[in-house]
Amino acid sequence: MILPNLKNVVYPDYTHSIINFISSILSVYHVESNHPLLKELDSNQLKEKKNIIVLIFDGLGYEYLKAIHKEEPLFIMNHLLTSLTTVTPSSTPSAITSLLTGETPLEHGNLGWTLFFKEFGQYIQLLPMLDYIENKSINIHKYAPMDIIKLNNIFKKIRKKDSNTLLYQIIPHLLFYSYYNYHLTYPATRISYHSLPSFFKKIQKTARKKTVNQKLIFAYSPEPDLLFHEEGTEKEKTIRMIKQIDDSCKKLAEDLAGTDSSIFIVSDHGLVNINKTYYINEDKALYNSLIMPTFPEKRFFSFFVKNHKREHFEESIQKFKKDFLILPRKEFLESGLLGPGTPHYKIDDFIGDYVCIGIADAQKDTIFDQIGKKEFEVKASHSGLTREEMLVPLIHIEV
Repeated sequence: MILPNLKNVVYPDYTHSIINFISSILSVYHVESNHPLLKELDSNQLKEKKNIIVLIFDGLGYEYLKAIHKEEPLFIMNHLLTSLTTVTPSSTPSAITSLLTGETPLEHGNLGWTLFFKEFGQYIQLLPMLDYIENKSINIHKYAPMDIIKLNNIFKKIRKKDSNTLLYQIIPHLLFYSYYNYHLTYPATRISYHSLPSFFKKIQKTARKKTVNQKLIFAYSPEPDLLFHEEGTEKEKTIRMIKQIDDSCKKLAEDLAGTDSSIFIVSDHGLVNINKTYYINEDKALYNSLIMPTFPEKRFFSFFVKNHKREHFEESIQKFKKDFLILPRKEFLESGLLGPGTPHYKIDDFIGDYVCIGIADAQKDTIFDQIGKKEFEVKASHSGLTREEMLVPLIHIEV
């Protein structure tokens, strides 16, 4: 299927994406990937490095950095190797899982924040392992979604081929005991931190740790994504956050000078400011045509439609076409948006009759009676196909 050429829309390029970057990292450790290596990287040169350090800043979009850099030069943008596309959906669960497995969303199956597991009759948020409706932690012994998803992370793949390289993941303290994170990172040594300054200190300390072994260090920060959700992308506070990250990256490079390290900075997605939220319940014709609520995201979601109400649905959805790309299931799966590869068997459950993807500044949500309407909607979001969401930087600093 040929996707439409739409203004300010970028489709994922699975020959020049975050997955191809990870394929190049995997090749350093003789791990074969199903996806092409990134042409801008020489894996053979990286094989000689004492440390390979990958910093992942959640929500650090290329278009946003480019705009700031134009007004006031940024250290990290002076070391820009290339821009990459993220995956579809451009959401943290899908993209982080791709970065830490080297697999497309089609292959790993995690399509977003909230997924309905028919095995348990529950909407489950995998990253925090919460029952979405009750907002409570699920009993992982009674409900075991990870036994269904079954991730094969990059650290497992590397360890099978290379028993000598020391593997680390540096993560916020709040994620240290995350069941999902454990499955994404075992057998890497996990190190927690409590603040952005602590984040950089832990990276420096780990990289400078004396050992004869080479080290691979992945370090994840939830910023600037958290701040962008609260403030949008155009506030002075968000610009200060970017400058703080930039200054800290510069200092890290200076502190690690002479350590024979390659530092990479990448992101899972960017964000777009949100100006409209549609509540599906408030459109009675649309809502009454659905079998179940939409999921998994507000800018990437499936409609599961009653067969006898299909005509009503198709009439109701027309007014949203300026804000969303709407594809029937067959066309969506043939589009390649989820990437190449062997489909995870849960894709068949997670994709409905129609798929909606944000192409403008709107999002959709469902109001559950027992939860009620949210008091606060995010100021900026992701999971859509705009340039702001889909393009991320790949920065490379040699020290």
